Amino acid sequence: VDSKYTVFDVLTMFFAHDDPWVSLASLEVYVRRAYRAYILKQIEYHQDESDAPLFVSWDFQLRKLGQSEFGLPLQSAAPSTPATPSGGEFNFKRIHSISDMSYLTHKWEDEPTRKGVIVPCKY
Repeated sequence: VDSKYTVFDVLTMFFAHDDPWVSLASLEVYVRRAYRAYILKQIEYHQDESDAPLFVSWDFQLRKLGQSEFGLPLQSAAPSTPATPSGGEFNFKRIHSISDMSYLTHKWEDEPTRKGVIVPCKY
């Protein structure tokens, strides 16, 4: 799904492909690439009596601040920059406001799950 090239221009040509599985693959790759900034909860394929997929829907949420795509810790933008001292001779400690932290925690816990849908059509 991931590459160093932009594929959005090419993928749209396959949305309404004659082979329904090619269409499905292009729709899913498009959704996964376009929604990288979000957490994709579920992707569903909808079909009719023909058992060929007709359209795709998905559930997604905004990613929490500081959360990476695969749940790994984020890399520093400047890895050669030394970190703030947290111990040592002077025993510096960071001070955080508990009220600010609890506000942010509650703000992100209430983030709604949103729904997306894409329907291919020939034009």
